[in-house]
Amino acid sequence: MLQRAGASCERVSPSLDDFWKRVEEDEEGWQLRPLADSCTAAGKILGDGQWYAFVQPPFLGGDYSLGNVRAGSWKEWFASTAHLYNQVKDIPDGAQVKINMGSAPAPKPSIIGGFLKRFFR
Repeated sequence: MLQRAGASCERVSPSLDDFWKRVEEDEEGWQLRPLADSCTAAGKILGDGQWYAFVQPPFLGGDYSLGNVRAGSWKEWFASTAHLYNQVKDIPDGAQVKINMGSAPAPKPSIIGGFLKRFFR
Protein backbone atom coordinates (compact mmCIF):
# COMPACT_ATOMS: atom_id res chain seq x y z
CA MET A 1 0.00 0.00 0.00
CA LEU A 2 1.25 3.43 -0.92
CA GLN A 3 0.67 5.54 2.18
CA ARG A 4 1.25 9.09 0.99
CA ALA A 5 0.58 10.80 4.31
CA GLY A 6 3.12 8.61 6.07
CA ALA A 7 5.56 8.44 3.15
CA SER A 8 5.69 4.67 3.14
CA CYS A 9 5.00 1.76 0.84
CA GLU A 10 4.54 -1.88 1.74
CA ARG A 11 2.83 -4.99 0.39
CA VAL A 12 -0.33 -5.56 2.39
CA SER A 13 -2.15 -8.15 0.25
CA PRO A 14 -1.18 -11.16 -1.84
CA SER A 15 -3.16 -9.95 -4.88
CA LEU A 16 -4.75 -6.85 -6.35
CA ASP A 17 -8.23 -8.36 -5.89
CA ASP A 18 -7.55 -9.01 -2.21
CA PHE A 19 -6.17 -5.49 -1.82
CA TRP A 20 -9.33 -3.86 -3.23
CA LYS A 21 -11.50 -6.10 -1.04
CA ARG A 22 -9.57 -4.95 2.03
CA VAL A 23 -9.85 -1.31 0.92
CA GLU A 24 -13.62 -1.67 0.58
CA GLU A 25 -14.01 -3.40 3.95
CA ASP A 26 -11.57 -0.91 5.54
CA GLU A 27 -11.10 -2.89 8.74
CA GLU A 28 -7.64 -1.34 9.15
CA GLY A 29 -9.00 2.22 8.83
CA TRP A 30 -6.92 3.01 5.75
CA GLN A 31 -9.57 5.35 4.36
CA LEU A 32 -9.69 7.48 7.52
CA ARG A 33 -13.48 7.48 7.33
CA PRO A 34 -14.06 9.13 10.76
CA LEU A 35 -11.76 12.01 9.74
CA ALA A 36 -13.48 12.33 6.35
CA ASP A 37 -16.87 12.34 8.09
CA SER A 38 -15.64 15.11 10.41
CA CYS A 39 -14.50 17.13 7.40
CA THR A 40 -17.89 16.79 5.73
CA ALA A 41 -19.70 17.72 8.95
CA ALA A 42 -17.47 20.81 9.24
CA GLY A 43 -18.41 21.94 5.72
CA LYS A 44 -15.25 20.82 3.95
CA ILE A 45 -17.10 19.44 0.94
CA LEU A 46 -15.24 17.82 -1.94
CA GLY A 47 -15.72 18.99 -5.52
CA ASP A 48 -15.00 17.05 -8.69
CA GLY A 49 -11.39 15.85 -8.81
CA GLN A 50 -10.79 16.68 -5.14
CA TRP A 51 -9.97 14.69 -2.06
CA TYR A 52 -8.92 15.52 1.46
CA ALA A 53 -5.28 16.52 1.75
CA PHE A 54 -3.17 17.32 4.79
CA VAL A 55 -1.95 20.89 5.17
CA GLN A 56 1.16 19.60 6.96
CA PRO A 57 1.78 15.98 5.92
CA PRO A 58 1.98 13.53 8.84
CA PHE A 59 5.45 12.44 7.71
CA LEU A 60 6.50 16.03 8.53
CA GLY A 61 4.79 16.04 11.91
CA GLY A 62 1.24 16.96 10.87
CA ASP A 63 -1.71 15.59 12.81
CA TYR A 64 -4.52 13.38 11.55
CA SER A 65 -6.99 16.07 12.63
CA LEU A 66 -9.75 18.22 11.14
CA GLY A 67 -7.62 21.36 11.50
CA ASN A 68 -4.86 19.84 9.39
CA VAL A 69 -7.09 18.82 6.47
CA ARG A 70 -8.24 20.76 3.43
CA ALA A 71 -10.07 19.86 0.24
CA GLY A 72 -7.67 19.89 -2.68
CA SER A 73 -6.80 18.43 -6.04
CA TRP A 74 -5.58 14.84 -5.83
CA LYS A 75 -3.10 15.61 -8.62
CA GLU A 76 -1.57 18.46 -6.61
CA TRP A 77 -1.49 16.31 -3.46
CA PHE A 78 0.33 13.46 -5.24
CA ALA A 79 2.79 15.85 -6.89
CA SER A 80 3.50 17.92 -3.78
CA THR A 81 3.93 14.95 -1.44
CA ALA A 82 6.20 13.22 -3.95
CA HIS A 83 8.26 16.40 -4.21
CA LEU A 84 8.41 16.73 -0.41
CA TYR A 85 9.30 13.09 0.15
CA ASN A 86 12.09 13.30 -2.42
CA GLN A 87 13.61 16.16 -0.44
CA VAL A 88 13.44 14.47 2.98
CA LYS A 89 13.80 10.74 2.22
CA ASP A 90 17.43 10.52 3.35
CA ILE A 91 17.15 12.82 6.37
CA PRO A 92 17.12 11.14 9.80
CA ASP A 93 13.95 11.30 11.93
CA GLY A 94 13.80 14.43 14.09
CA ALA A 95 16.09 16.54 11.88
CA GLN A 96 15.03 20.11 11.15
CA VAL A 97 14.45 20.79 7.47
CA LYS A 98 13.68 23.69 5.17
CA ILE A 99 11.29 22.65 2.41
CA ASN A 100 11.38 24.23 -1.05
CA MET A 101 8.23 23.26 -2.93
CA GLY A 102 9.25 24.89 -6.20
CA SER A 103 7.05 23.70 -9.03
CA ALA A 104 6.27 20.02 -8.66
CA PRO A 105 4.64 18.52 -11.77
CA ALA A 106 1.29 16.75 -11.33
CA PRO A 107 1.39 13.03 -12.15
CA LYS A 108 -0.92 11.53 -14.73
CA PRO A 109 -3.63 9.13 -13.50
CA SER A 110 -2.00 6.27 -15.40
CA ILE A 111 1.06 6.55 -13.16
CA ILE A 112 -0.98 5.46 -10.14
CA GLY A 113 -2.57 2.51 -11.94
CA GLY A 114 0.85 1.50 -13.26
CA PHE A 115 2.28 1.69 -9.76
CA LEU A 116 -0.38 -0.69 -8.42
CA LYS A 117 0.16 -3.15 -11.26
CA ARG A 118 3.93 -3.19 -10.67
CA PHE A 119 3.48 -3.51 -6.91
CA PHE A 120 1.35 -6.65 -7.22
CA ARG A 121 3.61 -8.55 -9.61
